[in-house]
Amino acid sequence: MRLVLLAFGLLALMLGIGTAQTGVPPCPPTGPLATLCPQPTPRQPVDLQLIIEPEKGLGPLRTGQPLSLIAYVATRLTLRSEVQFFVDDRLLDRQMLSVTANCPPEGQVCTLGLRALQARWIAEAGRHTVTVRLVAPLLSRSLTFDVLDLPSQESTDFLQAELLVKFKPEATPAQIREIIQRLGTQIVQVFELTRIYQLRITDGASVRAKVAQFQREPLVEFAEPNGYWYYQQPNDPLFQYQWNLHNTGQRHPSADKFLIFGGTSQGTPGADIGAVRAWAQITDGSSIVIALLDSGVFEHSDLKANLFLRGARDFARNDALPDDLFGHGTFVASVITALGNNSEEIAGLAWRAQLWPLKLSEEARFSWGVLIAALEHTIVQKRAGLPVRIVNLSAGGSERSQSVHTALDLIAHEGLLLVTAAGNYGRDVDREPFYPCSYPHEILLCVAASNNRDELANWSSWGVHTVDLTAPGEDILGLLIEKPDNFLKLPRTRAIPELSSWVAVASGTSYATAHVTGLSALLWALCPAKTAREIRQLLLDSVEKRSAFAGKVASGGRLRWPDRRPC
Repeated sequence: MRLVLLAFGLLALMLGIGTAQTGVPPCPPTGPLATLCPQPTPRQPVDLQLIIEPEKGLGPLRTGQPLSLIAYVATRLTLRSEVQFFVDDRLLDRQMLSVTANCPPEGQVCTLGLRALQARWIAEAGRHTVTVRLVAPLLSRSLTFDVLDLPSQESTDFLQAELLVKFKPEATPAQIREIIQRLGTQIVQVFELTRIYQLRITDGASVRAKVAQFQREPLVEFAEPNGYWYYQQPNDPLFQYQWNLHNTGQRHPSADKFLIFGGTSQGTPGADIGAVRAWAQITDGSSIVIALLDSGVFEHSDLKANLFLRGARDFARNDALPDDLFGHGTFVASVITALGNNSEEIAGLAWRAQLWPLKLSEEARFSWGVLIAALEHTIVQKRAGLPVRIVNLSAGGSERSQSVHTALDLIAHEGLLLVTAAGNYGRDVDREPFYPCSYPHEILLCVAASNNRDELANWSSWGVHTVDLTAPGEDILGLLIEKPDNFLKLPRTRAIPELSSWVAVASGTSYATAHVTGLSALLWALCPAKTAREIRQLLLDSVEKRSAFAGKVASGGRLRWPDRRPC
C-alpha cells in the first residue's frame, strides 16, 4: 500500500509490490497516481512529493511495521540543498541533496532532473503526521495517517472466520467430527488429496484464538488461518519494443514521453533471453499444457487460439468460465503465449501453446484455500490424462502456509514444474522469506526480475540461496483486458495508447516468472522425454551469468535459451 498526497491509498500486488532496499520505486507519470511524479513548471522550477510505503506487508499500517519515507525532488535547475524528514514535528533524518537538470545546446528543452531520497521509520500506534522539507528553496509536504495497534487483521491478511486444519493420520473420522463440533467450527470442504479441512468458525471466536485451540489438540497435525497471497509481456507490430525477447539497445516506447516512468530507456544489446535463437529451433509449444493459476484470462484475439479450456475452472465463482475481470492473468498469459507471427499486437514466448487457466480470484489477492483447491484440481486432471507439465504462479506472500506446502509436496510427486515469483519488495528473501518461493522444493523455480541493461531491477527481491535465476521483468509489454482500470492502478503499470489500446507496459517479478514458464514450455516441447527436474536444471545451466546477479541469485545469471541444442 502506498500513502500519497491527496490521501490516495493503493494495495499493490506481489507480484509489483514494495520498496527496494537499495533504491526507490519508480514514479508513475500519469493516471490516478500522477501526483507521485513531481512536475516543476517554469514558474516553479522545483517540486517535491512524498510517499510512505511499507517495506513488508500489505493492508492497513500496523505497529512495528518498517515504513519507507520517500521524497521525490524534481527540478529544471542545478540544485544543492538539504532534505529533512519529520515524524510528528520530530526530526527523523536529514540528507544532502544534489541534482542537476540536463540542459543540451541552446534551443532544446532541458531534461528533468529527478532525485529520490529515502528514510526509514518503525510505525507506532496512533495518528501521525510525516513531513518532508526541502531547505532551499523552502518546500514541504505532509501526510497524516493512522497506524493500527494490531499484529494483523482479519479480512485483510487472512479470510474472516475460517481456518485450515490437518489432523494426524491416526485420528478417526468420529474423533475428527467430535473435535470440529466441540471447538465451535463446521466443515466448509475437505481437500481430497491432502486431507486438509477448511473450517468455518461458528462460535464467534477470532481466527487466531481458534487456531490456538486446534493447535492444542493432540490429534491435530497443524492449524493455521486461511491466509491471503497477492498476485507480490516475428511480424507482430510491437515486437520491435519487446527488448526482453530481442534486445538491440532499442529505447523503450515510454522513454521519450515518460522519463521517470520506472525503467531504463536505453537498453544494452544482447540483454535478452535469446528468443530469436529459440524460435529458430521451435515456436510451437502446444504439446505442453501450462496451468496458469491467476486472475483468469480474457479471450483476446492474440490469445484465444492458445487457450485450453477443457477442465478449466473459476474458483472465485465456482464455474468453468475463467474470465479475467482484473487483468493480471491476461497480462501474464500474453508474456507466455501471445500468438506470434500473426501481424497482431505482440509476440509471446511460445507462439503456440495450451494455456490452461485456473482462476483464483477477481481481485489482487486469493486465499490459501482457493490455491489448494486449484493445485488439487491440477493433480486430479493430470492423473485423468491431461498432459499438464508446468504450473505458473506469479504470486506469493510473506506468511508461510503449511497447508500449501502439503499441496506442493503432491505437485512435486506428480513431476510438475512450478514457476513462481521472488516478489517485488526489494529485499533478501534468504532473510525475509517469501512464499511459495521460499519452500524447499526441487521442482520449484523462483524468479527475480532484471532490466534491459542486465541489472537486477531495484524493486525486485533476491536471495542467493532461495531465488534461482533472473528474467526480464521491467518495462514489459503485455495485453490488457476490456476494462483494465484496476490493473492500470498497480505500481509500475500503465497503458500505451500511442501504440495500441490493447497493450500496456508493466514491471514485476510476475512477468519475469512468465518468461521462465514460456521458455520452459518450448524446451519441454523440444525435449519431451525430459523430467521436470531435468528441465529445471537445463534452464539453470543455460543462464547468462552477469556480475550484477552474482551473490543475488543461486545461478548468478539471467534466463537464456541454451547455446547448444538441448536434446
